[in-house]
Amino acid sequence: MKKAKPFIKWVGGKNQLLEQFENYYPKELRKGIIKNYVEPFLGGGALFFQLSQRYKIENAYLSDLNKDLVLTYQVIQQRPYDLLDFLEQYQKDYDQTEQEKRNDLFLTVRQNFNLQRFEINYKKFADNWISRASQFIFFE
Repeated sequence: MKKAKPFIKWVGGKNQLLEQFENYYPKELRKGIIKNYVEPFLGGGALFFQLSQRYKIENAYLSDLNKDLVLTYQVIQQRPYDLLDFLEQYQKDYDQTEQEKRNDLFLTVRQNFNLQRFEINYKKFADNWISRASQFIFFE
């Protein structure tokens, strides 16, 4: 089974520092006493993915100020195969677009992403979250 890892690179990401962090984790985490993990600045999630795969974390409370990032994590959690369908279509469109027109494709997707922000209810999961998440990942 493959291990989960960050699906995007995030400004301030901690992936390259993970091995150095190991020395600073509380001994209670290593002993399995700590069962809850709280991450207020999730970003790409490198620290969460590492900790959740190395230690027995029973409950994780993940958050970030970026609503589209949180939305994307929720789509991955709840509708991963639908998201993959959208992403495969973006990949196909990108591959079929001539090299010199790929920037235009990117700009079109970004414009649609920006226009649709007014149609998104970030408080209630809806089908339009899936296309939004796929656009968010496309930009990465």
